[in-house]
Amino acid sequence: MKKESNRFDIGKMDPPTQEKNFNWYLEDFGLKTEDLKDKKILDIGSGTIPKFVSYCLENNITDQIYAVDRWSFGKERSFYTQEGRDQYNQSYLDEFPARSNFIQAEGKKLPISKELKFDYIFMRASIDQEQDTDGLIHEVLSYLGSGGQLRIAPLHKDWPETSRLREILLKLSDDFITEWRSGVVPRGGTNGDLVIITRK
Repeated sequence: MKKESNRFDIGKMDPPTQEKNFNWYLEDFGLKTEDLKDKKILDIGSGTIPKFVSYCLENNITDQIYAVDRWSFGKERSFYTQEGRDQYNQSYLDEFPARSNFIQAEGKKLPISKELKFDYIFMRASIDQEQDTDGLIHEVLSYLGSGGQLRIAPLHKDWPETSRLREILLKLSDDFITEWRSGVVPRGGTNGDLVIITRK
């Protein structure tokens, strides 16, 4: 199963700009910038240099946004090309806008008060076949406020985790509405799916 070419190959990742990364999020999740304005947002599996979160903070889209990743802040820098490592040098990372909004944690056990509810929770390329997908989804959904949405993308029909996710969603309580949009996330020659789970 191949998801993202060279994603974890040392020295081969060419990091996108923050703006490009931000636009990928909008495209993958079917949103516009104004949809995010002043919203409470949680980005699960944000990457350890969370460019989407940083872009939102720097451009005054929202200051109520947090990044969560299982790995320590900045770890992905080691996978960058030399040019990428030069761009994201330690001095730059020390002042990185999203650093204070970064939480190192597993998505299925978030160190965040359950009293804090989010308008949007994003999971972009952050479900894999080694995870406790059931535990992850139920933990994340507990942080949605009324009308809040969990958006997951991209998903592909031949991925084992996609089948598991379908089974989990069938068992959700009536507190949630699920929408599965097929083939709407551009990924080379094969478009992926977008799943939207809304708390009533």
